[in-house]
Amino acid sequence: MKACLGDDGCGGTGNIFSGTKPFRWAWCILCKGTGFVEGAPIGPAIVRMPSLGTVGSQSKTFSLSDFDDVKNPLMAHVMAKAGIFPSVGQARKNGWNKPLAVGEWTVTKKKIKIVVTA
Repeated sequence: MKACLGDDGCGGTGNIFSGTKPFRWAWCILCKGTGFVEGAPIGPAIVRMPSLGTVGSQSKTFSLSDFDDVKNPLMAHVMAKAGIFPSVGQARKNGWNKPLAVGEWTVTKKKIKIVVTA
């Protein structure tokens, strides 16, 4: 398929706007309103799309030594430091009042990955 470049003024859009009335338009006869006619393509097309796998895949990595200054480190401290919650108390109220453990968690709708290493 190739773009319709007919003499009737379509220009590949499929629509013809008449000059007599401001809001009157009709379909192009050559391309039947699609903007394309049968035949060979007019040239190679390059379509670039962002990879959807990288959108929103944030990762935060912490070590156990990052929380040495805290007397009783909890997972709430990790969530607050990662920015998931504004404070440790808010993270505790939302169920992260568990002991600090090594592991990997995916949290929030944004699928933020939290990794705690030894």
